Amino acid sequence: MKWKTVQSGKKATRRKFPQQSPDLSVRWCSGYLKIDVCSCAIRNQERFKGIRTLVLSGERGEESPQRAKYPVFEPDRADLRNGKAFQRHVDRLRPVRDWKEAEVWAIIEKYRVRVHPCYYMGWGRCSCKFCIFANRNQFASAARISPLIAVEIIDYEIEFGCTINRQYDLPALIQTGTAYKSITEELIDLATSYNYDQLVIIPESEPWLLPAGAFSENCGVP
Repeated sequence: MKWKTVQSGKKATRRKFPQQSPDLSVRWCSGYLKIDVCSCAIRNQERFKGIRTLVLSGERGEESPQRAKYPVFEPDRADLRNGKAFQRHVDRLRPVRDWKEAEVWAIIEKYRVRVHPCYYMGWGRCSCKFCIFANRNQFASAARISPLIAVEIIDYEIEFGCTINRQYDLPALIQTGTAYKSITEELIDLATSYNYDQLVIIPESEPWLLPAGAFSENCGVP
Protein backbone atom coordinates (compact mmCIF):
# COMPACT_ATOMS: atom_id res chain seq x y z
CA MET A 1 0.00 0.00 0.00
CA LYS A 2 1.41 3.38 -1.04
CA TRP A 3 0.57 6.55 0.86
CA LYS A 4 0.68 9.98 -0.76
CA THR A 5 1.81 12.88 1.40
CA VAL A 6 -0.23 16.03 0.89
CA GLN A 7 0.95 19.42 2.18
CA SER A 8 -2.33 21.10 3.10
CA GLY A 9 -1.06 24.04 5.09
CA LYS A 10 1.88 25.88 6.55
CA LYS A 11 3.87 23.98 9.14
CA ALA A 12 3.58 25.68 12.51
CA THR A 13 3.22 25.03 16.23
CA ARG A 14 1.74 27.15 18.98
CA ARG A 15 3.82 25.48 21.72
CA LYS A 16 0.84 24.89 24.00
CA PHE A 17 -1.24 21.96 25.20
CA PRO A 18 -4.74 21.25 23.87
CA GLN A 19 -7.32 23.22 25.84
CA GLN A 20 -9.96 21.64 28.09
CA SER A 21 -12.91 22.41 25.86
CA PRO A 22 -15.58 20.54 23.85
CA ASP A 23 -14.59 22.76 20.91
CA LEU A 24 -12.34 20.70 18.63
CA SER A 25 -10.78 23.86 17.19
CA VAL A 26 -8.96 24.40 20.49
CA ARG A 27 -9.00 20.80 21.77
CA TRP A 28 -7.21 19.65 18.63
CA CYS A 29 -5.82 16.43 20.17
CA SER A 30 -9.09 14.55 19.62
CA GLY A 31 -9.82 16.15 16.26
CA TYR A 32 -6.40 15.63 14.68
CA LEU A 33 -4.93 12.66 16.54
CA LYS A 34 -8.06 10.51 16.86
CA ILE A 35 -10.95 11.43 14.57
CA ASP A 36 -8.98 12.66 11.56
CA VAL A 37 -6.70 9.61 11.54
CA CYS A 38 -9.65 7.43 10.54
CA SER A 39 -11.06 10.03 8.15
CA CYS A 40 -7.72 10.51 6.37
CA ALA A 41 -7.31 6.75 5.98
CA ILE A 42 -10.71 6.48 4.29
CA ARG A 43 -10.25 9.55 2.11
CA ASN A 44 -6.84 8.49 0.81
CA GLN A 45 -7.37 4.84 -0.06
CA GLU A 46 -8.76 3.75 -3.42
CA ARG A 47 -10.51 0.74 -1.86
CA PHE A 48 -13.10 3.02 -0.21
CA LYS A 49 -14.18 4.61 -3.50
CA GLY A 50 -17.43 3.54 -5.10
CA ILE A 51 -18.55 1.35 -2.19
CA ARG A 52 -20.60 1.72 1.00
CA THR A 53 -18.54 1.85 4.21
CA LEU A 54 -19.81 1.75 7.79
CA VAL A 55 -17.69 3.19 10.62
CA LEU A 56 -18.53 2.00 14.14
CA SER A 57 -17.61 4.08 17.19
CA GLY A 58 -18.28 3.56 20.89
CA GLU A 59 -19.37 6.93 22.30
CA ARG A 60 -22.04 6.66 25.01
CA GLY A 61 -24.49 9.40 25.93
CA GLU A 62 -24.09 8.64 29.64
CA GLU A 63 -20.46 9.79 29.46
CA SER A 64 -21.25 13.48 28.87
CA PRO A 65 -24.02 15.88 27.81
CA GLN A 66 -22.10 16.50 24.59
CA ARG A 67 -22.02 12.81 23.66
CA ALA A 68 -25.68 12.38 24.54
CA LYS A 69 -26.45 14.69 21.58
CA TYR A 70 -24.52 12.63 19.04
CA PRO A 71 -26.77 10.96 16.44
CA VAL A 72 -26.86 7.18 16.55
CA PHE A 73 -26.55 7.11 12.76
CA GLU A 74 -25.28 9.81 10.41
CA PRO A 75 -23.00 10.39 7.40
CA ASP A 76 -19.35 10.20 8.46
CA ARG A 77 -17.07 13.20 8.00
CA ALA A 78 -15.23 11.20 5.30
CA ASP A 79 -18.46 10.80 3.33
CA LEU A 80 -18.64 12.12 -0.24
CA ARG A 81 -21.94 10.98 -1.79
CA ASN A 82 -22.35 14.00 -4.03
CA GLY A 83 -22.87 12.20 -7.31
CA LYS A 84 -19.33 12.75 -8.61
CA ALA A 85 -17.24 9.92 -10.01
CA PHE A 86 -15.56 7.69 -7.48
CA GLN A 87 -17.79 8.92 -4.69
CA ARG A 88 -17.37 7.64 -1.13
CA HIS A 89 -20.49 6.54 0.72
CA VAL A 90 -19.47 6.46 4.40
CA ASP A 91 -21.85 6.24 7.36
CA ARG A 92 -21.12 6.31 11.08
CA LEU A 93 -23.00 4.16 13.58
CA ARG A 94 -22.84 4.56 17.38
CA PRO A 95 -24.47 1.29 18.50
CA VAL A 96 -23.95 1.82 22.25
CA ARG A 97 -24.83 5.51 22.52
CA ASP A 98 -27.83 4.78 24.76
CA TRP A 99 -26.22 1.97 26.79
CA LYS A 100 -25.64 2.36 30.51
CA GLU A 101 -22.27 1.42 31.99
CA ALA A 102 -23.83 -1.61 33.69
CA GLU A 103 -24.88 -2.92 30.26
CA VAL A 104 -21.34 -2.51 28.96
CA TRP A 105 -19.78 -4.49 31.78
CA ALA A 106 -22.54 -7.11 31.59
CA ILE A 107 -21.80 -7.95 27.96
CA ILE A 108 -18.04 -7.94 28.61
CA GLU A 109 -18.61 -10.44 31.43
CA LYS A 110 -21.00 -12.50 29.31
CA TYR A 111 -18.35 -13.09 26.67
CA ARG A 112 -15.51 -13.27 29.26
CA VAL A 113 -13.46 -10.50 27.65
CA ARG A 114 -10.20 -9.47 29.31
CA VAL A 115 -10.18 -5.67 29.25
CA HIS A 116 -7.25 -3.26 28.92
CA PRO A 117 -4.89 -3.27 31.93
CA CYS A 118 -5.77 0.35 32.75
CA TYR A 119 -9.24 -0.76 33.89
CA TYR A 120 -7.71 -3.28 36.29
CA MET A 121 -5.48 -0.52 37.65
CA GLY A 122 -8.45 1.71 38.45
CA TRP A 123 -9.24 3.89 35.42
CA GLY A 124 -12.90 4.22 34.46
CA ARG A 125 -12.02 4.96 30.83
CA CYS A 126 -9.20 3.90 28.53
CA SER A 127 -7.83 7.14 27.14
CA CYS A 128 -4.53 9.02 26.85
CA LYS A 129 -2.35 8.32 29.87
CA PHE A 130 -1.85 12.02 30.67
CA CYS A 131 -5.20 13.17 29.29
CA ILE A 132 -5.83 16.92 29.56
CA PHE A 133 -9.16 16.15 31.26
CA ALA A 134 -7.63 13.93 33.98
CA ASN A 135 -8.22 14.74 37.63
CA ARG A 136 -5.63 14.79 40.44
CA ASN A 137 -5.88 11.08 41.19
CA GLN A 138 -5.52 10.15 37.54
CA PHE A 139 -2.45 12.38 37.11
CA ALA A 140 -0.94 10.89 40.28
CA SER A 141 -1.66 7.41 38.94
CA ALA A 142 -0.16 8.21 35.54
CA ALA A 143 2.98 9.58 37.22
CA ARG A 144 3.19 6.38 39.31
CA ILE A 145 3.18 4.32 36.12
CA SER A 146 5.39 6.56 33.94
CA PRO A 147 7.45 8.93 36.14
CA LEU A 148 9.88 9.84 33.36
CA ILE A 149 7.06 10.94 31.05
CA ALA A 150 5.62 13.01 33.91
CA VAL A 151 8.95 14.82 34.26
CA GLU A 152 9.06 15.40 30.50
CA ILE A 153 5.59 16.97 30.52
CA ILE A 154 6.49 19.14 33.52
CA ASP A 155 9.52 20.38 31.56
CA TYR A 156 7.22 21.22 28.64
CA GLU A 157 4.94 23.21 30.95
CA ILE A 158 7.93 25.29 31.98
CA GLU A 159 9.19 25.64 28.40
CA PHE A 160 5.78 26.61 27.00
CA GLY A 161 4.85 28.88 29.90
CA CYS A 162 1.52 27.08 29.75
CA THR A 163 0.07 24.34 31.96
CA ILE A 164 -2.22 21.45 31.00
CA ASN A 165 -4.72 22.44 33.69
CA ARG A 166 -5.79 26.09 33.71
CA GLN A 167 -5.45 26.47 37.49
CA TYR A 168 -2.65 24.14 38.58
CA ASP A 169 0.62 22.91 37.17
CA LEU A 170 1.31 19.19 36.85
CA PRO A 171 3.51 18.87 39.99
CA ALA A 172 0.67 20.30 42.12
CA LEU A 173 -1.87 17.95 40.57
CA ILE A 174 0.36 14.93 41.11
CA GLN A 175 1.29 15.84 44.69
CA THR A 176 -2.29 16.49 45.80
CA GLY A 177 -3.69 13.39 44.09
CA THR A 178 -3.69 9.77 45.26
CA ALA A 179 -2.55 7.01 42.94
CA TYR A 180 -4.99 4.14 42.52
CA LYS A 181 -4.40 1.37 45.05
CA SER A 182 -5.01 -1.30 42.41
CA ILE A 183 -1.84 -0.37 40.51
CA THR A 184 0.77 -3.13 40.78
CA GLU A 185 4.18 -3.61 39.21
CA GLU A 186 2.80 -6.55 37.25
CA LEU A 187 0.03 -4.40 35.76
CA ILE A 188 2.48 -1.58 35.04
CA ASP A 189 4.74 -3.95 33.09
CA LEU A 190 1.75 -5.35 31.22
CA ALA A 191 0.28 -1.94 30.36
CA THR A 192 3.54 -0.30 29.27
CA SER A 193 5.04 -3.21 27.32
CA TYR A 194 5.07 -3.25 23.53
CA ASN A 195 4.28 -6.96 23.68
CA TYR A 196 0.92 -8.20 24.97
CA ASP A 197 0.52 -11.96 25.35
CA GLN A 198 -2.63 -12.22 27.48
CA LEU A 199 -5.61 -14.15 26.14
CA VAL A 200 -8.37 -11.72 25.14
CA ILE A 201 -11.06 -14.27 26.00
CA ILE A 202 -10.59 -15.48 29.56
CA PRO A 203 -10.76 -19.32 29.74
CA GLU A 204 -13.41 -20.99 31.90
CA SER A 205 -10.68 -22.18 34.26
CA GLU A 206 -9.91 -18.57 35.19
CA PRO A 207 -12.47 -16.41 37.02
CA TRP A 208 -13.74 -13.27 35.30
CA LEU A 209 -13.33 -10.39 37.75
CA LEU A 210 -14.94 -6.97 37.55
CA PRO A 211 -12.04 -4.49 37.11
CA ALA A 212 -11.29 -1.96 39.85
CA GLY A 213 -12.06 0.84 37.38
CA ALA A 214 -15.61 -0.29 36.71
CA PHE A 215 -18.15 2.30 37.94
CA SER A 216 -15.28 4.46 39.22
CA GLU A 217 -14.59 8.16 38.69
CA ASN A 218 -15.03 9.11 35.08
CA CYS A 219 -14.22 12.78 34.89
CA GLY A 220 -13.79 15.25 32.09
CA VAL A 221 -15.29 13.43 29.14
CA PRO A 222 -15.96 16.08 26.45
